Amino acid sequence: MEKTIIERYWNGGCLKDHEKIRPVYDRIKSDIAEGLVFPALRENEIHLYHEGGRAFQIKPKSAYTAHKSKSVARKASLPELTPELYADIKNRCKEHNCGRRKTGERQEGWIVARLFRRFSYWSRYAERQQPKLIDVEVNFRGKKIDLLFLEDDGRLRFVEVKRQYDPRIRSSGSDPEVVCQIRGYQDVLKDGRNHITHVYAADVPKVLAKALELEPFSEPTGVCPRVPILVCRKDAKEGRDTWLRDELRTCQNDEIGDHLVVDGGSVETGSYWAGHPSWCPDGRWERLNLREVFRKIDERSG
Repeated sequence: MEKTIIERYWNGGCLKDHEKIRPVYDRIKSDIAEGLVFPALRENEIHLYHEGGRAFQIKPKSAYTAHKSKSVARKASLPELTPELYADIKNRCKEHNCGRRKTGERQEGWIVARLFRRFSYWSRYAERQQPKLIDVEVNFRGKKIDLLFLEDDGRLRFVEVKRQYDPRIRSSGSDPEVVCQIRGYQDVLKDGRNHITHVYAADVPKVLAKALELEPFSEPTGVCPRVPILVCRKDAKEGRDTWLRDELRTCQNDEIGDHLVVDGGSVETGSYWAGHPSWCPDGRWERLNLREVFRKIDERSG
């Protein structure tokens, strides 16, 4: 019997009737539709992510924030959320993560937030032909994968995100840390693929429809066995993050298991590793074509 490796449930009702959330329920729904906030179901909790961090942690009868505001201490139980307090916590979440971004911390969370507008299943700007983002920071068996997409064919696709200068993606000879990380992810997905599919088919869409009146996504049919890595860098000219593109040269002869060595050349010394040829050739966030990236992954895996 397959082990339970992930749980998603909610014992509360709709958040429009939640004692703490009721005054800003419509604002939350609007922010989700605008791609500014992303909802994620956990074990009897609903988390709301904003600008690279978890802004709100909602339980059936209480709510918390990880960000100190003018009237609320960090991790303290929230009073009734007024529109002003809701906006203040979001702003402090943004300021906190912008500050950490400059010092090199929590970079993956900031990158993930850039994807909400175009790829969130519930964003009104989501493109019909692109995979839909349905979960972030997916945690099971002590492992946390950054992104979970639902593809048009019904498969669940987990994706890891790394920054160009993250030392975990480079190595002078031995396997970089990220290689072992990805192999661990893929082992978990192999062991628990049926259970994961069931959770995201039977539990998550129904709960989010109940708690936030969000449109349920289509029932997943399975889990892609391989976890690609998307690597991002800072664009020096434009001062923003872009996906690594033409500067990277894939060394077809240097395969180790499921991982391709990518030589950065003049971009950076050392080697980059990817779970597959998952580098976006377009470079810009607004042109990131995940559908094409995933198609190339499937072609290579045969």
